[in-house]
Amino acid sequence: MLHKKKLIAIVLVCVLLGLAQLTAAASMIDEKTTLTGQVTWTVPVGQAVTEGSELVRVSTLTGSAAASRATTAGTVQQVLVKPGDNVKSGEVVVRIAK
Repeated sequence: MLHKKKLIAIVLVCVLLGLAQLTAAASMIDEKTTLTGQVTWTVPVGQAVTEGSELVRVSTLTGSAAASRATTAGTVQQVLVKPGDNVKSGEVVVRIAK
């Protein structure tokens, strides 16, 4: 009987952890690049940003330019590119938690 209760408790904890992860993932915003070029700078992970904050800069034929800006306020959770990487327009480069 005690073994069965422990098993039920473990399953319940796993389900709750899974739901928490799904909720966190649902509040993540994928930010995409609007330009193609070589990444020269990225916002650091953990940085608080507001709507319009620069997230990624690239070097283009016409010079350095902001390739991605935040569409919402939040905290940078993931930066998917690094300086030196080549990115294409429409590529997800940063994930922000609201």
